[in-house]
Amino acid sequence: MKKLYIIVFLFFPFFLFPSKFFSQSGEGGISLHLLLKPNSYILDSVSIFINEQEKISLKVDTNGYVPYVLVEPGTYNVKVIIKDFQTIEILDMIVEPNRLSFQKLMLNPKSKLDPDVSSIIKYVKPAGTYCR
Repeated sequence: MKKLYIIVFLFFPFFLFPSKFFSQSGEGGISLHLLLKPNSYILDSVSIFINEQEKISLKVDTNGYVPYVLVEPGTYNVKVIIKDFQTIEILDMIVEPNRLSFQKLMLNPKSKLDPDVSSIIKYVKPAGTYCR
């Protein structure tokens, strides 16, 4: 009889809060990999704007990877601003629950003639490459 109580006690939270254990409504994330020409600048930090609001300023590692940013699932316009480089805008980036949306970005130095030029790209969901 004690075994039955123990089993019921262990599984009781699943019956009481089933959506917490089985839902797909968790946060997703945005992950960026910044690509540079060899022997070019060393990146210090990057500012990330999500839907025109500054989300965070992050350090970039030596390989160009930016730590991921957690956001609610949805579709976002992401702007990446880095000192001495063209601003990059990613349109319609889809973030799914409990997954990372990944984007590689080629950085171009700012032009001395027109420093306000930016690159705009449309997000394309990679086929079958997800991080869990």
